[in-house]
This record gives sequence, C-alpha cells and structure tokens, in this order.
Amino acid sequence: MKNALTAQHMREKLIQPKQVASVVTFLFSEGASAINGQTIPVDDGFLSFKSK
Repeated sequence: MKNALTAQHMREKLIQPKQVASVVTFLFSEGASAINGQTIPVDDGFLSFKSK
C-alpha cells in the first residue's frame, strides 16, 4: 500500500508525521490567529497531482 501511494505522489515520497505536526503547531500558535474556517491540506501537493 505504501508503495502504491508513493507512486501516485508528485515527489514520489510520503509526508512524515513531523511535517503534519509542524502545521498543527502553527495553527495553534498566535501567528495563525487570523486564520478561520479554512481547509488547509497537508499533503505536499498530493491533491494537485495524479499519476496516469
């Protein structure tokens, strides 16, 4: 399954939990206080790219 997902990704690698945690940490910080009601995909471009 991991290989199949990796092959579908534009960078041919999967994001790491630490990368997701960094975004979550930012969203809980004061720096993100003006962000409301948004969907922020943390997928390193996966939704933007589909292999054929």
